[in-house]
Amino acid sequence: MTDADPVGAAPPPAAEAAATARLDALAEELRRLRLDAGDISYAEIASRIAARRVSEGRDPGAARIARSTVFDAFQTGRRRINPALVREIVLALGYDADEAERWRMRYLDARRPDRSTDAPAAVAEGTTADVDRTPAAPARSSRFGAHPGALVGALLACVGLNVYLGTLIIRHEVPLYLDMIGTAAASFAFGPWFGALVALITNLLGSLVATPETIVFALVNITGALVWGFGIRRFAHTIPRFILLTVAVALACSIIGAPLNVLMYGGPSLHSGFLLASLAHAIGDPWAGTFGVNIGVSIIDKTISGAVGLLIAGLFLRWGLGTERMPPVLLRRRNTAADRGERTPDPGMH
Repeated sequence: MTDADPVGAAPPPAAEAAATARLDALAEELRRLRLDAGDISYAEIASRIAARRVSEGRDPGAARIARSTVFDAFQTGRRRINPALVREIVLALGYDADEAERWRMRYLDARRPDRSTDAPAAVAEGTTADVDRTPAAPARSSRFGAHPGALVGALLACVGLNVYLGTLIIRHEVPLYLDMIGTAAASFAFGPWFGALVALITNLLGSLVATPETIVFALVNITGALVWGFGIRRFAHTIPRFILLTVAVALACSIIGAPLNVLMYGGPSLHSGFLLASLAHAIGDPWAGTFGVNIGVSIIDKTISGAVGLLIAGLFLRWGLGTERMPPVLLRRRNTAADRGERTPDPGMH
């Protein structure tokens, strides 16, 4: 009885089962990757793969791929799967070429029935260890896990931007707010709860440099942070949807901010400017007038704040300051080569 299996012999059932288990684990991760990318439909993934193949010079007929083929790649219980297809799926989800290649290599490694699942294989005397037999660590984006000091610095910069612009706007009586640009940037780049933290600190500092009641309006700032932060991850995967998100933020902030203005100032705050305050009072009903003026100003304000915040968030990610393995889709499209690759044929990708 020999120590090694005969050449060409089928792997033992235990090794086959282990390989299937590894493929199942990767299929679960691939499902989460699809959800992180915005829950893109299987039909849309197939369409993007076909478009990419055509851009690389393939015949349109041969480039087509069935939706069922894509669907099967996400299912468990598979004994085999085409690693090249996995790579195309990851690219279609909006990730860059490096991330797609890591996924291809992970599937290649997982398919090996001789790969150990628990520990490196014993090294025979006179041979070299096969490092590929050790379990592969999950692939992660290079942006995962920003340095704590850099992250704190970025959040403080967001707070400083809010306070500076808010003070400047009040001083010059501009009928806008613009004190949530930093909040938007933090929510987009780092997540809704980091945005809420920036919002809270902003209003705490604002109560010291402006008036004490400013702290009450932290409710408005925090609301904007949460709607922006969750919205860009779960809904706003395109520019038109992002515009709708800014309108939703404006509406949510007005629902909270307008009653606060009526209760504390009897109508729009002095911050709104004389013309807008007069318009609100001309309506007659302080509640309706204040809300009408607030929502009108807020839509313009949040559109500007959201757009600038998105640009700043993109810079944060380029500087390696993200805290998530996969950032929001809009920010990935601004910062990865995959989106550019869908538009420009890349001979090296054949």
